[in-house]
Amino acid sequence: MKNCMPEGFVDPANGITFHSYGLKKCMEEGAAAFGWEEKRRLYEKQTGPVRRGVGMAIFCYKTGVYPISLETASARMILNQDGSMQLQLGATEIGQGADTVFSQMASETTGISFEKVYIVSAQDTDTAPFDTGAYASRQTYVTGMAVKKCGEQLKERILDYAGFMLEGRDAADLDVEQDHIIEKATGKRSWIWKLWPLPHFIPWSAQSI
Repeated sequence: MKNCMPEGFVDPANGITFHSYGLKKCMEEGAAAFGWEEKRRLYEKQTGPVRRGVGMAIFCYKTGVYPISLETASARMILNQDGSMQLQLGATEIGQGADTVFSQMASETTGISFEKVYIVSAQDTDTAPFDTGAYASRQTYVTGMAVKKCGEQLKERILDYAGFMLEGRDAADLDVEQDHIIEKATGKRSWIWKLWPLPHFIPWSAQSI
């Protein structure tokens, strides 16, 4: 705990600022869940050749290649006629669970249920949006941000159209929750309560880099 850097610490070697630092909180919550202090007191007066103790290990790992600024990623989302979403990325799933994470982020950002997010895992540089690759533990942090920004754009378009269907309702008063258009203030579902089918509905796409 003594060696934990504070949030906002500037690395003297490279000048990088640590804007977030959760290790200390992680240790505090872990110690409380584990009963660290109680076990320390329980074990402090042991004798004999075999004794019990408590211990932990922790490390910090930075993500991406900042400050070289080579990090770019893209995402493309298409809202299909049945209310499902197609998510296309240049990022590659190599067994680390990236496709699951991206689908979860797309669902959380747009309000479209996870089961209706279909991610395209067959990357083709002729058609897929650009991504620099799977390295440096960057995909959730960098490509995930592209997914979030793209999802925000798509959701904005959905709500703008929903406002139009509700005869000029302000899109800011509406939200998407589990495939339903709802009134933000009350949580009540509007009469165009589901993303599908909508009268005169056309599929939208959004792309973010």
